[in-house]
Amino acid sequence: MTAPRTRALTAISAATVLLLTVGIGAGTATAHDQLLSSTPAEGQVLAEAPAEISMQFSDDVLDIGGVVVVADAAGTNWADGALSLNGGTVTQPVIPGAPDGAYQIRWRVVSADGHPISDVINFTIGETAQPPLTTGQQPSSADETGGDPTSTSDAAVASSSTPPDLGIVVIAAWAIGGAAAGIGVYALIAILIRRRKVTP
Repeated sequence: MTAPRTRALTAISAATVLLLTVGIGAGTATAHDQLLSSTPAEGQVLAEAPAEISMQFSDDVLDIGGVVVVADAAGTNWADGALSLNGGTVTQPVIPGAPDGAYQIRWRVVSADGHPISDVINFTIGETAQPPLTTGQQPSSADETGGDPTSTSDAAVASSSTPPDLGIVVIAAWAIGGAAAGIGVYALIAILIRRRKVTP
């Protein structure tokens, strides 16, 4: 095997590895964060009302558009003021004196890749069985001043507060970068093959 051919094959192999690396990186960057754990946990029965709700995510969540509602069976929101963020940990204080019954934590945050994610967590205070809560409602903003519980139907989030889908920007950037890298790789391969043909 001649030296020019060896160099060409080596360069092609390196270019292939580079192209695969770009593709893998783009896929990793667009992965959404995951809820790892919460206190209270899904389906947990508590002897008394919690002082706060805590949720741990797989990555740091963005400080934009986060909402946590702690709704009882009547739809009253017992979240006390705004949530707090510390990396991947989200904490929401709860108004003291929440009565026994079924509750639902309706949360929405923006993951590290810029995509809003949301879900619900059901728990119960006291041993009294309660009818299940509906899960179709979206989280609404809590009373920022705290104090009295508010009705979730009267505290809808304004459309201007909806977090932008930053993930589209991220995906577009990675797609452009991947396309540019792919063009560069194939151009390099073409040059090397052409040199190989003209080399005596």
